[in-house]
Amino acid sequence: MNMEERIARINALYHKSQTEGLNEAEKEEQKRLRLEYVQSIRNSLKAQLDNIDIQNEDGSITNLGNRHGKAEIRERILSIRRTMTDEESMEKSAVILKKLLKTDAFLRAWKVGLYASMEHEVITYPLISKSLQLDKGVSFPRITDRKAKQMIFQYVQKMNDLMPGTHGILEPSGNATVMEQPDVIIVPVVAFDKELNRIGSGGGYYDRYLQSHPEAVKIGIAYEFQKSEKIDALPTDVKCDMIITEEHIYD
Repeated sequence: MNMEERIARINALYHKSQTEGLNEAEKEEQKRLRLEYVQSIRNSLKAQLDNIDIQNEDGSITNLGNRHGKAEIRERILSIRRTMTDEESMEKSAVILKKLLKTDAFLRAWKVGLYASMEHEVITYPLISKSLQLDKGVSFPRITDRKAKQMIFQYVQKMNDLMPGTHGILEPSGNATVMEQPDVIIVPVVAFDKELNRIGSGGGYYDRYLQSHPEAVKIGIAYEFQKSEKIDALPTDVKCDMIITEEHIYD
């Protein structure tokens, strides 16, 4: 069935649904045809975007097809993550953190950068007490310049040291001491591939920070379902050194 035939059939089913109603087989056909139509539009858009390059402010070149592809992967993974129960998130997070605490990189680190987990991200808050028990310095990021996509890491001693900041994400207060050079940074991950490429929330804050702190060991933590076949990384993207899920450690 070509595109014109598909559109004609979708319209015919729509009009029938408004007059006579559809039987179960027709409802399934309508759903399938709509999905096929949307996918064909996406494929056509992707093909057009693949032929368009834009120059960023820093002089680097971004292919719009790659940018669109990452957005599609991000939305697909986030839609799956939204279906997780609190119990499932807590159970898998506990397994992931147990693995993290045994890695050489974490055990050797004196200064650790964490992130404030939310919306069924891998839960990080138990790492505050665990790290402090091991005499490690603990820090969380705080956005300092939204326009320039800049953030810093600042020391915290307990959960109460965090307060809602940009986008409602918990972050340290403005007068907290800055951690100049974390040894290990625990990086939030929306999607990743076997090459340790990572898709984040799309803000670009972590990539900019990691570019300016190359000495830090970058450990991503994610659920296994967040693994993607291939992520088209941009020149400005920074890979993780290791990604830990409840099933595997990728390095």
